[in-house]
Amino acid sequence: MSISRRRSLFSVAIAAGALACSSDGPAGVPTRTLEIVVVTSGEEADADGYTVQIDAQPSRAVGASEVLQNHDISPGDHTVYLAGVASNCAVDGANPRTVSVSAEGTTTLTIQVVCGARLGSIRIGIRTHGPATYPAPYVVALDGVEVAPVDTGRVLLERITPGEHLVELRRIPTHCSVNGNRWRITVRPVEVAAIEFFVECAGLHGTLFVTTMTSGTQPDNFVFTVDGKSPREIAPLAVQAVAVTAGVHIVELLHIPVKCQLAGPNPSSVDVPAAGTGRVRFRVHCA
Repeated sequence: MSISRRRSLFSVAIAAGALACSSDGPAGVPTRTLEIVVVTSGEEADADGYTVQIDAQPSRAVGASEVLQNHDISPGDHTVYLAGVASNCAVDGANPRTVSVSAEGTTTLTIQVVCGARLGSIRIGIRTHGPATYPAPYVVALDGVEVAPVDTGRVLLERITPGEHLVELRRIPTHCSVNGNRWRITVRPVEVAAIEFFVECAGLHGTLFVTTMTSGTQPDNFVFTVDGKSPREIAPLAVQAVAVTAGVHIVELLHIPVKCQLAGPNPSSVDVPAAGTGRVRFRVHCA
């Protein structure tokens, strides 16, 4: 074979090889690539990443921010599912979602994951000494906002952002006081911070003082009732103490002679605080 013929055959072989290499796949078949771009933003991103599943194929691991390429995938619609997302993160948009792969070239699907700081909790307990009302009227305020009643003595505040918070007990009965209200507490992610309030309550009774102040001719004794019950005698100029439950009471003066006039309301209402006193005075002038 002549040297010139050999050179011609070699040139043809090179051209054929170049043509074969320029095609996208074997025998000129175009390749198709599905490129999945995972982007994670926000606080406390998922450190161990996720898994990606395409249709019913086995799952593949992918980092929190990584590009995953799938070659020679068939054209048409495919389902892509991102799993292993931490509880403080969420996929933006549908998951799983459908992507349409073109007949050739690269199809890119971007999946965005947004993360937030993991939340904590505050467990609150109340210890009461002395006679307390039931059900308990207490309400917990978090950072100045009333958020939950404490009618069973305990309450758990959930989904609290990490950091320092102010916790206080409100709606405390008048006969009770809190030893150490307004707690500042630090909440950490996925942890439960605990607070206990100590409440001291006085007796639920108070003392009602009934006074008669009579001028002019002194009549016989009067009679008074508290809430329409248990009539008691009282002298024209006297003070009587009556033990009553805390709250508002109605006191009425009776057996007032015709010749006497009473100044002021009769009956009269009086509010007696727990472990405190209430007073009502009847001024009477007799001819």
